[in-house]
Amino acid sequence: MGAGLNLLYDAAGDGRLSMLEIRGNAAVHTAFTPNLYVSAGASAAFRQRSIDFSRLYFGSQWTDEGFDLSAVSQEDLTQQSFGYIDIAAGAHLSYQVPQICNIFLGTSILHLNRPTETFLGNDNRLGTRFALQAGASFALRRLLIEPAAYYTTQKHASEWVLGTNIVWRTQGDYKRNGIRESGSKIYAGLWYRWGDAISPLVGMEWKNYRLLVSYDVNISALQTASRSRGGLELSLVHVGVFKKRFRNDIYCPRF
Repeated sequence: MGAGLNLLYDAAGDGRLSMLEIRGNAAVHTAFTPNLYVSAGASAAFRQRSIDFSRLYFGSQWTDEGFDLSAVSQEDLTQQSFGYIDIAAGAHLSYQVPQICNIFLGTSILHLNRPTETFLGNDNRLGTRFALQAGASFALRRLLIEPAAYYTTQKHASEWVLGTNIVWRTQGDYKRNGIRESGSKIYAGLWYRWGDAISPLVGMEWKNYRLLVSYDVNISALQTASRSRGGLELSLVHVGVFKKRFRNDIYCPRF
């Protein structure tokens, strides 16, 4: 079994549109055979959204000399914050051939309870979002190939992301205090969001730490506005190991 707690805060824009989320997660993992693993989990979150309408300006405040923020906007903006509960669930299937490959398939359903999200008091309910992911990891001596694909749909919107990472193990695995640990690795990858953007990726893993850098480059018609400028993303991952020795090897599925 596994459990987790996520805390997220985000704020953006002139009106400081913000979101505070506290999410709890729980999952159960089981092995049907020595190489076939199944996981199922659920999460529940309390999410609060808020905005400062006094920092926004509207067309009714426009004058010949510019915006007059002291003028009444004539907008019905009485509710500046609200909160709700959001529920999600998912499952994951993984099949592993030790030292050769790992194949996985996962699915999830978000906004199961379709909570209402609105500052205007209307019935703006979040649509249930379905997500599907599949991928594999193939070992060719010191080279790892990790293709994957992701699809999600919500109401009338959908998204495809697919690509692969190529990992070069510059050093083989080694043992420290009798426990096998991974050596250093170099990452290179290319990902494509269908009809919208490409994301090259580079990175390195050394001992128990992995640093990845990716850059999202817009290639759709939106590049007229974005001027082909993308978003830079950094991720730092700690890769842990069990310090306790087990009687038999346990091949851990990738999540």
